[in-house]
Amino acid sequence: MDDNSFTDLESAIVNWYISFYQDKALTEQLRGAHIVKRKWTEVGWYVDLHVPETAVPVVANELGYGKWPIEGPQIRSSSLPQDAGVILWGKQGLVNCIEMFAYGSGFPAELGQFELIKPASLKNRP
Repeated sequence: MDDNSFTDLESAIVNWYISFYQDKALTEQLRGAHIVKRKWTEVGWYVDLHVPETAVPVVANELGYGKWPIEGPQIRSSSLPQDAGVILWGKQGLVNCIEMFAYGSGFPAELGQFELIKPASLKNRP
């Protein structure tokens, strides 16, 4: 795995956030984000991101779902005993981490086929 390139899963998650929230600041930050480091915890991943400090800040509570972290998709895969969740962390309006976490006992270091699903807690955007 190239430490500087998004994996297929990470790219899909970024694209999901862009598509679901349709927020200009969030889109620009995610499209310009670079991976700083990854940490596998055996029950998930932390993918630390860097976006330029000059980026327009994301106003999380204006997205319609509360403040940071911003809820993301569920991950469904035959490699996961149960689904997994995703949240997007930020500080002072700048995205800084994608967190993926298993709902069950573990999250494999490498995930094969997967699909991203809108959680029931997120209503469709108007």
